[in-house]
Amino acid sequence: MKKSWHLPVGILLHIVFLFAMQHATVAAFVYPDGDVAPFGKRDAQINTGDALLCLCFALNLETPTEEGIAHGDCAPLNEIGQPNSDEKITVGDALVILRKALGMVHFFTYNVSKDILQLSDFYRTEPLHITAQIPSYSLPLQESGIDNFTDFSAKIPLDTEALKLLRSNGFVVMNNPMHSSEEYT
Repeated sequence: MKKSWHLPVGILLHIVFLFAMQHATVAAFVYPDGDVAPFGKRDAQINTGDALLCLCFALNLETPTEEGIAHGDCAPLNEIGQPNSDEKITVGDALVILRKALGMVHFFTYNVSKDILQLSDFYRTEPLHITAQIPSYSLPLQESGIDNFTDFSAKIPLDTEALKLLRSNGFVVMNNPMHSSEEYT
């Protein structure tokens, strides 16, 4: 049987883009993400300060930089809820940024100049309800009653004290025998 390899189109396009970036000078494209504040020193966070500064831009109380326009031009949103830039800062942009800061709208942001793709805006944390159904066991444990004990102890040998704690408690906390540099002191 012949094996075939398929890359998702997005990954393939990303690879082509990275190759092109290495072999050509490409002007940075900034996807409108609403990050305009603090003025002149964006902080990579979308909050009400961004909405307020964008409103100041829209009302001509502050003059945005080209970068400020590129990041702040978020309105109108298209049919799938992504920014559809109209190349000007309006009160609508400030409203979209405020709604994003409050978690009312979610769109991804892509900054080609930093090659960062942020998909976290598509996800929301929701309560997770789990009923633990763990089979009970009685202490002290016997090595013969532990399913993978032989395999485990062949890879990570337990000294007498660790084995005693495992039997009496059902678990043991010990130093990392593989990478002692990862230990917390």
